[in-house]
Amino acid sequence: MEQVPGIQRRRFGDIVVTALNDGYIMLPVEAVHGMSAEETDALFRAKGRRPPFATAINAYLVETPDHKVMIDVGCGRFMGPLLGKLPINLRAAGVAPEEIGVIVVSHMHIDHVGGLLTDDDTRRYPNARVLIEARELAYWTNMDNRPGSPPSTQDTFDVVARVMDAYADRIEAFTGLPDIVPGIEAVPLNGHTPGHTGYAIGRDQPELIIWGDVVHAPEIQFRRPEATVIFDVDPAAAAASRRAIIERAVEEDIMIAGMHIPFPGFVRLARANGAYDFHPQVFQYDLQE
Repeated sequence: MEQVPGIQRRRFGDIVVTALNDGYIMLPVEAVHGMSAEETDALFRAKGRRPPFATAINAYLVETPDHKVMIDVGCGRFMGPLLGKLPINLRAAGVAPEEIGVIVVSHMHIDHVGGLLTDDDTRRYPNARVLIEARELAYWTNMDNRPGSPPSTQDTFDVVARVMDAYADRIEAFTGLPDIVPGIEAVPLNGHTPGHTGYAIGRDQPELIIWGDVVHAPEIQFRRPEATVIFDVDPAAAAASRRAIIERAVEEDIMIAGMHIPFPGFVRLARANGAYDFHPQVFQYDLQE
């Protein structure tokens, strides 16, 4: 028996954001650094979780009046049978890959860019421009960086090479804080990878920040923001970015969506006993403006 499609929509003014689940991975407690496996297990259990610990992989479709924009695209065929479900869920949401005009990438790990490719390494999104932060693109397209990259992510360089072959004339590097399209603005969140980037959604001020991989284990990293993961290229910078964006979300009361927050990933954050906690948002029953 199959689960129902992994789709959930929320409206932010004239912008509709659809969470799309690509599947999940099993995250061992040893993947979290800076604390013992026993403490990690205890924090998971304190939030009602029981092992084994499934970790979502999400992506987001952002529909403005004039654009259909994907923020990340899942892992495609590259990470096993529990994943690669995003194309099915996108079609279940009533959108064909050919309709996507812009794809923006939070970073270039496989579970965020592998889904750009079909099974025969051609473009899954034939009409899309692919926008990537310049430092991020430079890092993963330089094979000299492979030996110093975390061992758990070194295969990323091979998948990125395939993506570059398929989309060579469609990839655009950006720097600074560009408006991707009206209503979507880049938010630098470097550390997890050199050009890791979130995206603020909203016309006049951010109502939502889709923040990529700021957390991989929200049950752990909101209580212990200093905890890092084996996938971080620069763990210290990742921890600093995490604390800063959490503080911003709390101070400005901005909703967050995350690629590894339990599906659909829409949460609000709050201070809690010297740290933070996350509160999943109630299903939006009516999408009318």
